Amino acid sequence: MTFLNMTNVGACRCAKIEPGSINCVAIDDEPHSPHSRLMIATFVGLNPGGSTMMARDTTVMPLIPGLPSLIALLFTPIAEFRTDPELKRMTGAICGLGPAQNLEYSCFPDHDLEVIFDTKIDIEDIYKINGVRMAINIAIGSQEKVLGWGPDAVYKIQESARTKLMEVLQKRRETVQPRNADRPYRWNQVIV
Repeated sequence: MTFLNMTNVGACRCAKIEPGSINCVAIDDEPHSPHSRLMIATFVGLNPGGSTMMARDTTVMPLIPGLPSLIALLFTPIAEFRTDPELKRMTGAICGLGPAQNLEYSCFPDHDLEVIFDTKIDIEDIYKINGVRMAINIAIGSQEKVLGWGPDAVYKIQESARTKLMEVLQKRRETVQPRNADRPYRWNQVIV
């Protein structure tokens, strides 16, 4: 298994797992699968030379087709979708804090993610993802408001978010040929 960093700043650096970590020897239990897998870490640091990113306290997420893309879309502040030249399908997204003053360059470029879809993600998925995002925003919004709603209302909001999230994650997704962005890590590339 090889590991790649999803952020712009990490794109040119090697990614390794700390030798003492439980995942330092990762075995791909489905090597025939064309889908990307997601590994998360609680700490990421650089080696003394700055050429390698070392991940500590890692967890390998289950092989759910499209999971890295879905997680990025669920938790990014702003996403701008990429499409194929015929505008028939979404091929990926740039995720981050967005462009600086309506330019094509990012306001925080080091931490932007250029996500390439290896499964079909359609507008219905985006609606569901936005529904989950809205429920999370309501649930963690204003503490004063949430306390005034009572436990039943909070439970209903949490259950709504959980149901929508499971619908997104459990959907059977069609495998697609990954297509790199024409101008990766650039904002305002949408053709109108």
